[in-house]
Amino acid sequence: MESKIQTNPYIVFDSSTEDKLSNTLTGEKILCGEKIIELIKFLREPKEFEIIEEKFCEIKDELPQLIHTLLAKKFLFRHSESEDTVTTITPCTPHLFNLPFLSKQKLQTLTEKAIVFIGVPLGMGNKTNTSASYYPNSLRNYTEKYSVKLNKESFFNSKAIGSANEFLSLEKLKRDGRLFDNGNIFFDSNESSTFCYHKIEKISKTIFEDTADKIPFFIGGDHSISYPIIKSALEVFGDDLCVIHFDAHTDTYDSPYSKIKHDQKTHHHGNFLTKCFEAGLKQAYQFGIRGLVNCNQEKNEFQTIYWCNEVKQLIKEKHGFDELPKDKKYYVTFDFDVLDPQFFKGTTTPVMNGFTLEECSYLIKTVLKDKDIIGLDVVELYTDKDELELTHQVASQFIFNLLNAIS
Repeated sequence: MESKIQTNPYIVFDSSTEDKLSNTLTGEKILCGEKIIELIKFLREPKEFEIIEEKFCEIKDELPQLIHTLLAKKFLFRHSESEDTVTTITPCTPHLFNLPFLSKQKLQTLTEKAIVFIGVPLGMGNKTNTSASYYPNSLRNYTEKYSVKLNKESFFNSKAIGSANEFLSLEKLKRDGRLFDNGNIFFDSNESSTFCYHKIEKISKTIFEDTADKIPFFIGGDHSISYPIIKSALEVFGDDLCVIHFDAHTDTYDSPYSKIKHDQKTHHHGNFLTKCFEAGLKQAYQFGIRGLVNCNQEKNEFQTIYWCNEVKQLIKEKHGFDELPKDKKYYVTFDFDVLDPQFFKGTTTPVMNGFTLEECSYLIKTVLKDKDIIGLDVVELYTDKDELELTHQVASQFIFNLLNAIS
């Protein structure tokens, strides 16, 4: 056992009794006896294991296992593993759509995959506006304010968001209790951008390695968060992975600086897909691309671009988009600027002639039909824009549409 061990500074004692400890990062709580309390207080400053052993000589035989358990629960940490201590998902209140937390015990009771919302409150990929970092909690507060509930026990009338029988799959997800909100990936202002993206990748990979039991639904954040998520999915699924990308932009933009390679450089919300191709992504299907910014964009062999004006015509013809293979794994990333600006104000990159709400809803329903979806995200929602209430309404509607399509 490594000698330097310290109490996690995010550990707090219950205000009413000192026999309960809480990890404010993970949300985990434990009841403990006097010796554990004494150990936690003793290790507020890092100590060598030999010093710990000397101090607690009366429980010398039990001490290694006790410390091992507290390390596993992140109540203690080794100095060499301090980064792991803050690489975690932190439960949040209020919960999105009043959904419960997915515990290991709860997961074992499910017979079908759980869909787990995870906030990614990171906006550093857009240097002109970082307010997307506030969106996961802003959306939670909105659904709490209007009592929008998708937990198993609540009443939810889907006729309020669509026509009769349109949201049967969503209703079944709710009825079966398969929807959960596990909180936000933890970030701190002292962390570098490189480390923040590293944390997203590491947490995402752990989830994808357990994808037989759950489907992660990430709430961003700007579009730069999608690269570490997709990169981790590629490490798990390899060439079987395809990306379905709803966006006004290709997000393959670069500059002369892109040609300069060095360790301190990171990606941004306008080139995340380029980074995905560099990481090994072999196929991305892009829907809604349009605008002057794309006049000089040339697709590569890994891109299939469905230009917005062409898709509008395909939608009129009730095209089913059956050309997308059904034997692949799909990650879905949804940028809200795919919608026309008259329907969505909460973006920093509006592009005219986008999809109507009805066109985009049809697109989601048909493109995702019968696809093996391994994960999703919605991104590029900015809290400092006008008509935030309308932004929340549109975001909620399309989260419902996505849930209804993937189930």
